[in-house]
Amino acid sequence: MQEQQDFSQFRTICDWNLDVESVSESAIFPGPKRVKPEDLAFAQELAEAVKHGYKEKALGQRKTFGIRSNGIRYRVQPQEYPYFQLRTLHDQVMAMENLGIPKPYLDVLLSRELRNRGGLVLVGGPTGSGKTTTVSSTLVARLKLFGGYALTLEDVIEYEMNGWHGDRGLCRQVQIQSNYREEMRGALRAFPSNDRSMLLFGEICDDIAAGELLRTALDGHLVLTTMHGNSIVALLERLIAIAKREMDVAEARSLLAQSLRLVVHQIREHSVPQVTMLNLLGPDARGAVNTIGNHETRLEQLQQTIDTQQTAFMASSL
Repeated sequence: MQEQQDFSQFRTICDWNLDVESVSESAIFPGPKRVKPEDLAFAQELAEAVKHGYKEKALGQRKTFGIRSNGIRYRVQPQEYPYFQLRTLHDQVMAMENLGIPKPYLDVLLSRELRNRGGLVLVGGPTGSGKTTTVSSTLVARLKLFGGYALTLEDVIEYEMNGWHGDRGLCRQVQIQSNYREEMRGALRAFPSNDRSMLLFGEICDDIAAGELLRTALDGHLVLTTMHGNSIVALLERLIAIAKREMDVAEARSLLAQSLRLVVHQIREHSVPQVTMLNLLGPDARGAVNTIGNHETRLEQLQQTIDTQQTAFMASSL
């Protein structure tokens, strides 16, 4: 009975590796845990929702889509049929102060200078490190603090942010479907022309997104996005590698040097985020900006600046 009660509470936060044809062979995470007999009805209903979404939204392809089942939202990643990876999505954005990120880093993410200058804020880390949570919480907190207009472009809407935040902050969310480039450009054209707006883009995975975001960040908008990577340097190297499919390396690095404002790398250890940040807002970061912009210079040279800034952040956290 205790196990059943525990799982009943656990359902709202668990992830699944779901076998939609034989749900008893599915796995629940954190774990892996087997599906108990008393939970088969829940799992079967979830499998039917996944099969319907796979047919109607993903059109039978390995394309990420979202579903709602038993009042819970999931992000679904098809694998080799009949297996699907499900991640639980949460409707409420977490308050910045509850993220577990030390205050000196939060102060930079919420700085007025980012509003004044705009540019690109890149949050990276491994799967499950809380990247989307950080950028979503940052966007909502900035809307409440400064007001303004924000647009989100996501393949699956992970947090419900549509509507007003405070008296002066408005967010509109767009779920990108099949015609990726046109939908993205059309949504960007909807930005108010005389306002410094914010854009949250779910994750940079291809050259179209990389190129469009670098150019949008140069227009004075504040662009928040995520990417997988094992370090700050690795994130920048991957971003340039993706962007250079659409432009040459020199242009990619020049655009990045002009637009980049912050890089945040985070991992989770025992549910606590461990954060490293490269802050390019201050005058002491000119050398780092020059390193990024010079395509003949190796990005590993940024590590000294990262280490120096990290020491200062840690000291101010004490």
